[in-house]
Amino acid sequence: MKLLEKEVDKKTYVKVLIILIVFVLLLVVLEYVSFLKCTKFNLEKETSLEANSKMVVHIDVLEKSGKQELIEGYAYLEGEPIETVDSYFVLKSETTGDYYKLKTVQVRNTNAPEGYRRSGLKTRFLTSFLNAGRYEIYVLYKNNDNNLLADTGIYIDL
Repeated sequence: MKLLEKEVDKKTYVKVLIILIVFVLLLVVLEYVSFLKCTKFNLEKETSLEANSKMVVHIDVLEKSGKQELIEGYAYLEGEPIETVDSYFVLKSETTGDYYKLKTVQVRNTNAPEGYRRSGLKTRFLTSFLNAGRYEIYVLYKNNDNNLLADTGIYIDL
């Protein structure tokens, strides 16, 4: 093919390479920032505020580093197996009452009881996406067709 046989000078090659590297870095930065972003969350009619004594939520780590906040903990229903985790940390603004859902990842949590070690949740988010103020931390528990919002009793000040 003539296209593959075409000779490219060194300057053009370097320019194309730099453009590709900048493009890939831009995509990586955008993906990283989108993972750290909070999204406003409206309670669904099916979401119930958890008053079930079998629901266990716990926050192990609250750590601020510059403009980032780290939350780590676990959530499970006693007697219910944990295969995959479909749970989120949710922040509720004390001043406006608005809820903000945070993207979470499942982690193995050694602080949880033996049968529930897979119930660990971890999130890191940018505090600049939220207004300054006090926020209450909840867990939105959607495992095994549940739709529960459980209060952790923990607050953070941003």
